[in-house]
Amino acid sequence: MEFDGLSFTIRFPTNEEEERRRRFRVLRNYLVSLDDFLHMTYGDDILPGLLAQQRGLRGYGRIHRQKPFHPDHVRRYLTLSWAAELQLRLAGTSFPSYSNAWAPVHAYYAVCMALNAWFAASLLNPPSDHSGTLNMISSKIKQTSVLPLPWSVACVGCPPDHDFKGLPAGADPSAQFELLANPDPADFWPRYCKFLKTTREFQLERVYRGWKRRHNRKHMYRLEKEDAAIGVSGTTVFDWLYRLRFRANYRDVETMLMSSVDEEWHGSFFQGLLTLTTTSCLLLESLLLRSVGTDVYRSTMDDFLDQTPVSDPDPRSFLEERRHLLIP
Repeated sequence: MEFDGLSFTIRFPTNEEEERRRRFRVLRNYLVSLDDFLHMTYGDDILPGLLAQQRGLRGYGRIHRQKPFHPDHVRRYLTLSWAAELQLRLAGTSFPSYSNAWAPVHAYYAVCMALNAWFAASLLNPPSDHSGTLNMISSKIKQTSVLPLPWSVACVGCPPDHDFKGLPAGADPSAQFELLANPDPADFWPRYCKFLKTTREFQLERVYRGWKRRHNRKHMYRLEKEDAAIGVSGTTVFDWLYRLRFRANYRDVETMLMSSVDEEWHGSFFQGLLTLTTTSCLLLESLLLRSVGTDVYRSTMDDFLDQTPVSDPDPRSFLEERRHLLIP
């Protein structure tokens, strides 16, 4: 194209680039919607309100304090969780597109290790793999009320007959909304249920592939799929975090690294992920303290802070704030 004797080239995005942008926007909208919901539900300063809500749950009140079965495991898992969360926070300081490629990994491991710390505190045999950890938290959510909304919601069943357990009265998981539209408070629950539903479909596809290999079959009948789905625990936000980590590491690296989106989108993606990570870890550490008291937790944090270099600004300050919330 020429203009006043000058030539320049206009480049339009390819179909592949547009598709990456669309996928990133969907993920970003999920996290922004969740961040907005938590602020609207629990207050501008989310953490105190969230903690108060958890402490009022019947299941939380019924937890009996005991000595941890595996105090060394508790210490190890807490240390790994805090290290991952610290890495997540440091990742948000520069080059957002590159940081967001690894942010889901740090976020998942921070939450996964916090889950295992709680399990090690209260169970004789903590899970030894990701599937075991995710199945166990799903079972806990199903059996007792220890986590508030929206963590307490799970997707069950076999496509296309999904069901959602733990939804509040009046929430309509099938309400219409636009995935690519900016989140609105009115569409939080259908959007939240959408990512639980697609995550369950991802889980079940892996189960179906395994079933077909074992039976040397290319296809499954409807009843066979339903029977296989019975053995899959309810799908929760913890499963979605695992799936996001899996996509960032293996299946969808280009969406994080090569999407043509501006820094505001990357920033809101990161902030939503950080909010989900921080709130999840707070709730899980609260369960740990409820189960075994403060001694192991306090000494582990003292050691962790002593061994972590101080800088300005201090990236460790979130731990001091968390300790103040959990152990006033």
